[in-house]
Amino acid sequence: MMRRALPTFLLVSLALTAGTATGTPAAQAPGPGSEEAAAAEFQELEQAYREARSAYRVALAEQSATRKEDPDAELPALVDPDPVFVTRFRQAAKRHAGTERSTGSLIRALELSYRRDAVVAKEILGELLDDHMASEKLPGIRTTLTLGAFYLGDDTVREALGRIIDESPHPVVQAAFLFTRGALVVRARDSTAEQRAAAAADLERAIELGAGSPYADLAEAAKFELEHLQVGRPAPEIEGEDLDGVPFKLSDYRGKVVVLDFWGDW
Repeated sequence: MMRRALPTFLLVSLALTAGTATGTPAAQAPGPGSEEAAAAEFQELEQAYREARSAYRVALAEQSATRKEDPDAELPALVDPDPVFVTRFRQAAKRHAGTERSTGSLIRALELSYRRDAVVAKEILGELLDDHMASEKLPGIRTTLTLGAFYLGDDTVREALGRIIDESPHPVVQAAFLFTRGALVVRARDSTAEQRAAAAADLERAIELGAGSPYADLAEAAKFELEHLQVGRPAPEIEGEDLDGVPFKLSDYRGKVVVLDFWGDW
């Protein structure tokens, strides 16, 4: 049966992981404390991650093709780059402690870890909350917290949201997480009246603290959804023209069964 030569991605993978398994960085950056030095190293690290991830995808495809041709083929174990780069991003964050890039590096490590290693992800989240609370980059973890409740646990996520809202010195950062906490309730299927009331208060505060920022706009939209688009609430008024050009309003059909079909043409 036909066997394939070892793919070159293995050499790439080995090169990228060299020096990281023992905790030694693959390349030394200029001394800590410099935003410029941190930015240069993190850009290089992000590029290395993208290349390693791309090589890993190619490797998976090659191995899949090989197994189809020869189910008994002996194939080398692949090294998933995510855990390797979680370590490297954390190491870079420590080397450049005190810079905003350090916060960004930990956020990247959290993104790469929360789905596969909740223990490590919680450690990273703890570092962000304990050592980076003053950073204006913290809204970068909003999506991870929103998606990560299943992996990290609802209590962990809500505690993190509460700490940032209470402890961040930046009103816009507070607004970002007030919106996030309120939106979690808006989109929940089984929220209580008490929870919805608390969410409404969060969204009001987000609108106030985040005035002029995208988070205020997001909070306005979530507040409208909470007040008007929940199951059991009257639908908001809709006006338009039917296929014959006759004006109509949704309220004209109150008390009747109505099917609304929203569509667009792009």
